[in-house]
Amino acid sequence: MAEEKENEITLPLRSTEIQELIGRPPHWLVRSGTGAFFLLSLLLFTVSWIVRYPETIEYPLKLNLAASPQVITMPASDSTFKVLVQDGEKVTKGQILAWTGNEKHQLTASIDGNASFAVPSENMVSSAVGTPLLYIMPATYNPFGIMHISPDDIIKIRKGQQALVKIAGENFTIPARVVLINNVLTDSSYQVWLSFPSGLKDDAGKPLLIREGMTATGRIIIANKRLLEKMF
Repeated sequence: MAEEKENEITLPLRSTEIQELIGRPPHWLVRSGTGAFFLLSLLLFTVSWIVRYPETIEYPLKLNLAASPQVITMPASDSTFKVLVQDGEKVTKGQILAWTGNEKHQLTASIDGNASFAVPSENMVSSAVGTPLLYIMPATYNPFGIMHISPDDIIKIRKGQQALVKIAGENFTIPARVVLINNVLTDSSYQVWLSFPSGLKDDAGKPLLIREGMTATGRIIIANKRLLEKMF
């Protein structure tokens, strides 16, 4: 009986001590947990401050040309076709670009500019009649894009803002910049003109052949906010 009473006394005491131990974690654990939380919070704040999240507006864009390139096509099926210029070479008006046929029919440049191969030179001889072989990109080749912006969005646009243009059917974008804002309302919209400071090139850096009136999509970056600003 005495032993049973002793157990009745000591068990509750031990149970209370265990509960107090569980409810009071060690100081080193509290300090390390607080420190880890602080470092994680600091890291998240730093990342959200550094990373920027561009805010854009998107509209259809029509491409226009200040001068059109010359297109050299395969005139006839002839195994004697020979190209006389290199890809990217500067050429002048009247320069012989290639010759074909036993009578040495010459293909010449009609404008000053730079040669841009549409197909590799070794494949030109086997190209079908009418296939574009190379282009002469004019020295004054300054394509630009025109967007029609709604009255609600025109107030967000400023000259010099950066933009990205995606041509229909392509999977890359081309850097552009706002160069002109027409403040006259026409057909319920305002015209905004974009230029291409680095030219119209594909993702490999090769000049693109642009036809007058080709369609694309333009995204103008109207704000380049930090991720932290977007969160709050």
